[in-house]
Amino acid sequence: MTDHHPIEIAPPAIEPYRTGNTGVEYVHVLDSGKPGPNVMLQALTHGNEFCGALALVFLFEQRIQPINGKLTLAFANVAAFARFDFDDPDRSRYIDEDYNRVWADDALLGPRDSVELRRARALRPFVDQTDYLLDLHSMHEPCRPIMVCARSEKSVALARRIGVPADLLLDTGHPAGLRMMERGAFNDPASPRTAVLIECGQHWEKSSVQVAIDTALRFLRVTGAVEGAWTDARLKLAPPLVV
Repeated sequence: MTDHHPIEIAPPAIEPYRTGNTGVEYVHVLDSGKPGPNVMLQALTHGNEFCGALALVFLFEQRIQPINGKLTLAFANVAAFARFDFDDPDRSRYIDEDYNRVWADDALLGPRDSVELRRARALRPFVDQTDYLLDLHSMHEPCRPIMVCARSEKSVALARRIGVPADLLLDTGHPAGLRMMERGAFNDPASPRTAVLIECGQHWEKSSVQVAIDTALRFLRVTGAVEGAWTDARLKLAPPLVV
């Protein structure tokens, strides 16, 4: 048994979402049948960060349907999540390597193998077709929610349109490898394709779940995937004051 922060939320039951409509387990593409952007929400980039997965389950339970374009809902590192242990919750962050450090072509298209690389290779076609991506995360230590925009000013603009959380970080990448939000056109200033990453708070704080839900709803509204009235009726947190 290891020391860890209190676990205030239970990991969600995601088995009902194993079989989607894409041929890839735990990946669902909802098609409005109308022109519009491809929008993607990803949870469980790390298997012990499951507030985002609870947000996806909420959207499924609310019978989410896009009004324009396509909406992809993906549970990512499900193999790591499956071994979640209340006595050693950090063990389920990943199995072989960090799923969010393998998104450069030399890793994805190279000969190396791992559980995380196999999963990233399966999800790559969806990521590479996405116009707007929100990657739902949480932090090991207690913290205020923060939106991470990597090195992309267009990501900053999207984060400001989303309007939450109060804190925004424009960072310089990660030395251990390319993150999904930096892949390809997401990091190209000339491309409109844009990705952001939300850290919803500490991994297992109860408040992290509502942060994930509200941020996902606001993201879906500003990308035009769903109607504002639909999202507004489900928001619970007030946006930060603008000073």
